[in-house]
Amino acid sequence: MGETPLWCPRTEKIWWIDIERRRLQSFDESTGQHDIHRFDNSTFLGSLALHRRGGFVVALDNSLHRFEPANTSLEHIVDVEPAGNGTRLNDGRCDRRGRLWIVSVRRSHLAPSAAPLEDGVHLFLADTYASQ
Repeated sequence: MGETPLWCPRTEKIWWIDIERRRLQSFDESTGQHDIHRFDNSTFLGSLALHRRGGFVVALDNSLHRFEPANTSLEHIVDVEPAGNGTRLNDGRCDRRGRLWIVSVRRSHLAPSAAPLEDGVHLFLADTYASQ
């Protein structure tokens, strides 16, 4: 499955994520190259945004990380919510000012029979993390 499609002007590729398989994928239309980056040490890959220093901000479980595809480095940025609280980070986007808005959801939302619960919305400042 593909979610959070994002055009990256630096790499000139389209990028997208597969939440449950924990994969970040890209496609280069000029070469036909399809790349897959796996995050096997996480349960969910919830979101994707451009990072000001290059690479991406990725939401893994309840934390934000900077991922650089060129060398596959993964740098922890911040724990948004405590681990083990039944939530995970989900979709996120940057606004016109470059601020990263990201939503957390209770994992029970994934079960069709689950009762609705409140989700959380988090904001991270652009000068630290993300880029529009």
